[in-house]
Amino acid sequence: MKNAVDIGGILPGPSLEKNKYQKRCEEMVRLEKKLEESEQTDLVDYEKIVASKEFQNMLSDKKKFVIPFTIFFMGYSLLLPFLVFYTDILDHPLIGDITWAWVYGVSITVMSVWVCSIYVRKSERIDEQIKEIIEKEGL
Repeated sequence: MKNAVDIGGILPGPSLEKNKYQKRCEEMVRLEKKLEESEQTDLVDYEKIVASKEFQNMLSDKKKFVIPFTIFFMGYSLLLPFLVFYTDILDHPLIGDITWAWVYGVSITVMSVWVCSIYVRKSERIDEQIKEIIEKEGL
């Protein structure tokens, strides 16, 4: 009985399958080595970036903005229920049937828009600082 490879290569024989398999394995090994080499050259030293003075300044600027504005926003927002439930200050009319509670409630919306607009401007500055850090590190 003849081997399938000997019959004109119509059916793959054991030697032909082994040859294809070896070629595929060699190609996979070559690709894995190439991938490992590219990963080693593309490594980013995040610890160096975090330890840099520019990054620390950016974090400091961000904290100096976020913490006070968060405290202000939360305090201003939570003051309304406190004043409504525990005092009668907001019950007094300002003009006609409009009480100070309505004025304070509407002012929360105005304050929210104001804080958001300041945040957008500050975040643009922080984004610029981040871009400078990225460019400095060559990323």
